[in-house]
Amino acid sequence: MSYKLSITATAVCFALAGCMGSGDGSNSYSAAEVSQNQATYDSLATRVTDGDLLVAQDPTGTASLTGQLKLDPASASDNPVAGRLAMDVDFDNSKVTGTVSQFAAYTPDLSEKMMDLKGSLSVNGTIDSKSAIVANANGTVSDDEGSITADLQLAGSVYDDNGKYVALGDVTGTGVSPDGSEQLTGTFYAQQQ
Repeated sequence: MSYKLSITATAVCFALAGCMGSGDGSNSYSAAEVSQNQATYDSLATRVTDGDLLVAQDPTGTASLTGQLKLDPASASDNPVAGRLAMDVDFDNSKVTGTVSQFAAYTPDLSEKMMDLKGSLSVNGTIDSKSAIVANANGTVSDDEGSITADLQLAGSVYDDNGKYVALGDVTGTGVSPDGSEQLTGTFYAQQQ
C-alpha cells in the first residue's frame, strides 16, 4: 500500500511530492519510543510551568544529552515527524552541537510508524550563562520520491533535574522542497543519562 506524502500531510514535513515511498527501512526509532518521549516532554514542560523544574544555575563542564525533536503537523489529521536528538553541551565554551537522525512519520496519536525517512540534521549553536540554548538544525531528509531541506531554529533552556541536565524548548523554521517551502514548528527535549 502506498501513502500520499506531502509537506502538508506530514507537517514537516519532510514531505515530498508524489507517493510516499518506503524510506530506507533501516530506522529503528519505534512508535512506542516516540510516544514515550512525547509523554516525557509533556511531563517536563508541565514541571517547568509549575516551577518544579528550574533552569540550571552556573553549570560547568560538558554534558551529553539524548532525546527527541518532533515536528508538529499543520492539521490534527496530518502526520507528525520525529527524530532522535543527540546533543553535546559544552558549558565552559558556550557551545551546543549534535545531530537529529532516524526520522520517521507517525500517526497523529503516535501509535504507529507510517514510514522511515533517510538523512539527518546537524545541530550547532550556543548556550549562554543563563543556560539558554539557541541553535540551528540543518540538513536534508528524504524518502524514495524526493527530499526536503530543513532550516530549523531551536530555542530553549537547560534545566537541572535532580543533578542531571535536561534541555527543553521549541523548534521553528522552514522546509524547502521542489514544490515550495513550508513553515515548520515543533518541540525538542534531551536529557542526560
